Amino acid sequence: MINFGKTCLVASLGVLLSAATTQAAGIDSDNASAAVYADGWDQYDDGSVNPNGLGGWVLGGNAIDGSTIDITSSISLGSGSGSIDSADVAFKIHDTTGGFVDLFRFFDPAGLDAGETFSIDMAVNYRGGYKGIDLRSDVGDATIFNFNIGGDDYAVSQALTGNGSIGNAYSNDTVFHLEFTQTTLAGGTWAITRSGGVSDYDSGTYTGRAKSFKLYSGSQGTLNEDALFVNNLAIIPEPASLALLGIGGLAMLKRRS
Repeated sequence: MINFGKTCLVASLGVLLSAATTQAAGIDSDNASAAVYADGWDQYDDGSVNPNGLGGWVLGGNAIDGSTIDITSSISLGSGSGSIDSADVAFKIHDTTGGFVDLFRFFDPAGLDAGETFSIDMAVNYRGGYKGIDLRSDVGDATIFNFNIGGDDYAVSQALTGNGSIGNAYSNDTVFHLEFTQTTLAGGTWAITRSGGVSDYDSGTYTGRAKSFKLYSGSQGTLNEDALFVNNLAIIPEPASLALLGIGGLAMLKRRS
């Protein structure tokens, strides 16, 4: 039988708690200041750190670096606009031709696991044309949640609950923080927190296992204020993982002492 002294026990527990803290801090993350985007935003670029978290970007046919998509500061949305920059840059999506641009990213390898939360920040100003995000399931890439900005409104659709306008009050410094929590492999919850000149919180549920998301922009004018900016992507585990790992590690050490 192995005998751990007090010092060894504390040190070993510290290592376990450190690992738990790292896990609880996040499974994966990415933002526009990652080194891979220094030369632009290209097909399959991936600034994340975990191969089992966020996959590389998949660009639609009209997603062209420096044209319909770009890496630049979100404060270019105009005077007073809200910033979601990391090191002065964010991801910009903006169709200026009257057409459509989209791009995708997958949650690898099979989609969000139960207890995992995907979050993303969005910044907007004008509401010309349409732009937004689709959350898509692991069955035929079906849309299981849509958040669209256009027609002078901000609206949710295709969710299980919470569909409809979340309030159409305009502000030039609007920032949305979106969270999708996969509560089971059969569905989850969504939440949108609005900040800037207008503060609001809305939530609901969706059906299915989230496998990917799509960002899109269409029928925009040439004004930069119509662009969609996103940044600060993250996948985090449920908060309970830290406590469970810490308690489990302590119990294991006690059994072995």
